[in-house]
Amino acid sequence: MRVSSQTPVRRIERGRRSTAAGSWSVAAIAFMLATGPLGGTQAASPTADGETIASWSMPDEPSLRGRLDRWLESAGIDEQGRIAARQAWDSTAATAHAGNHAEHPPVGRLDRVIAAIGAADPRVATLARVVPPTPLEPDDLADLLVQRDAADGAFFEESVRLHAARHLVRCGLFDDAMTMLAELRPETSVDPATLLFVKATCQHWLLEADAAADTLDRLLERRDELPVRYERLATLMRRDLE
Repeated sequence: MRVSSQTPVRRIERGRRSTAAGSWSVAAIAFMLATGPLGGTQAASPTADGETIASWSMPDEPSLRGRLDRWLESAGIDEQGRIAARQAWDSTAATAHAGNHAEHPPVGRLDRVIAAIGAADPRVATLARVVPPTPLEPDDLADLLVQRDAADGAFFEESVRLHAARHLVRCGLFDDAMTMLAELRPETSVDPATLLFVKATCQHWLLEADAAADTLDRLLERRDELPVRYERLATLMRRDLE
């Protein structure tokens, strides 16, 4: 998959911050995004008896593992890299299924995928180690996205883009995060909850009130499946828009 001309990776100026007014601090959102796993216009559909059917779903572990395996086989990863990636995936299995109140917070879908592909591709591992408030280097990111063309290129590119967008939100770079989120869809995302949450956060801070409300409504369609801290913050942001 090639980087679309419609979603350029722009030069990110160090220290630049979005300054939209609002009642939420960057620190609060950064804390929420940093402490665990975590938009759109499609609304949930009512059934004949009035119940609501969510417009998106969480991918299960077998489907994500299957996508990882297909990418490893088709992207030219050598045997050592494939073994390392699968070991990284398996090593997070126990914490991935921990409850919200477990001693160690559950590892989110996006973090598991980034850990696995990072074990196969050192450049992704390097990106994963960049700590806020240092932005990711856009030139390196663009080069990385262009070079990994595979049968399931969306798995790699969309995962890296979502990881980058979440990192940029932690840095307070909401415009640049929205650029990274362009064209990403919950239907193909490895972590649609994170995608919707990060997108809603950007829209909220950029004063795109209607879009933020739509994205939050869509995220909260699966309220009961979200980590507690994200469900609470999403609910508070939605109330703030009323």
